[in-house]
Amino acid sequence: MNFIEAPDGVIYALLLTLFFETAELMMMYAAALSIRLEKKRRVLLVITLLTEYYILSTLILGVKAYKLGGDMRYLEKILQIKTWHVAVIVIFFLGLNLFYMKDGVAWWKKHISADAVKQSMDGMETGICYYKLNGRFLLANKIMNDISTKLFEKNLYDGLEFEKDIGGTLPCTLKLDDRTFELSKTVIDLEGTSVYELRANDITEENDKSEQLKNYIEEQKRMGKRIRNYGTNVDKIAREEEILEAKINVHDELGQALIRAKHFLQTGEDENSEEIFTLCERALSLLRNEGTNAGVEINPRTARDSDRYNNLLTAARDVGIDVTLMGKVPTEKTAFDVFIKALHTSITNAMKHAESKNLYIDVKETYSEYFFFFTNDGLLPSPEFAEGGGLSHLREYVEKNGGTMKIFLEPPKVLNTGFTLSVKMPKILVN
Repeated sequence: MNFIEAPDGVIYALLLTLFFETAELMMMYAAALSIRLEKKRRVLLVITLLTEYYILSTLILGVKAYKLGGDMRYLEKILQIKTWHVAVIVIFFLGLNLFYMKDGVAWWKKHISADAVKQSMDGMETGICYYKLNGRFLLANKIMNDISTKLFEKNLYDGLEFEKDIGGTLPCTLKLDDRTFELSKTVIDLEGTSVYELRANDITEENDKSEQLKNYIEEQKRMGKRIRNYGTNVDKIAREEEILEAKINVHDELGQALIRAKHFLQTGEDENSEEIFTLCERALSLLRNEGTNAGVEINPRTARDSDRYNNLLTAARDVGIDVTLMGKVPTEKTAFDVFIKALHTSITNAMKHAESKNLYIDVKETYSEYFFFFTNDGLLPSPEFAEGGGLSHLREYVEKNGGTMKIFLEPPKVLNTGFTLSVKMPKILVN
């Protein structure tokens, strides 16, 4: 049966199938152009597409001339074509389409297209750009384009012009938003042609760590300087404490010598007068050494605490001063040491300046503090009174141990009348 005489359903089915095959070939050719299919494959695809298109158009125009009237030349071309001829043509082109599709997919899997290269470059964390030695632009990814448009407000068209925009000196660093890039340039060979490759490496993390390291080094330098200053100050403070302790010892020795000497001169009585002269000579020697702050030897006290307290009471009685204690002597070492030094100073001042006969000690304590009051019944100092060596040294000692010291020239009524020395010391609380 001739194709032209076949039922309409058969004719239209074969023509429609051939039409879809032609459309499929056109789409494959477009895809071949986009993936840069090799030239010989593209030529075969074009020849197949044109052949199928010629057959399809001839058949359609011939059927139209037979059914509706028209150019008889197309009708004459298809009058001798059998239905099975058209069916074979449809099957043949269907096979060719499948072959081209399979071959194109296989080629695409084995080859990288230009679009794939561009997409891959755009996904890189590194900016990259290629241009010829004369500056002619070849390719750049998104990051490099962003650097050009955001920093210099121009598209990247000329590589040498871009070098001028970034300062003309490579390598260099640039900041884009919150990221830091290091730009460097190398010459590479591209299919026998020398081109420039410009890279913008993201060094944000390295730059941040470098800044942190720099700040850390600067902080360590400042810390080292503070430590050196601290060491110097500690040495100075330790020396000052040694000198202060030495001065206090000098004052103690001198006070004891004066107390014993006064008692000896007033009464002519002493168990060992030779010891008094030895004590006076030692006190004068210490006083000479104190005047130069040299040759002072710090001798630790070896007497027990009770001996220190009792010795002071004995010395006070020897010079005619009665000591009356109200409360309990503190047992904590620091508070006891301060108490003893304050008692010694009070006895010396009561004998030397106030001509006292009695010294009243009032010790009070709370949960966290001690209060010591030393009051004599002698002469009050003049209103122009200023602290001397003994009181000054005592104040320094009290404050260095965390306490405070006050002097009352006119003490409150709750205290005995006379000169009063007040000391407040914190307790060492143990959890």
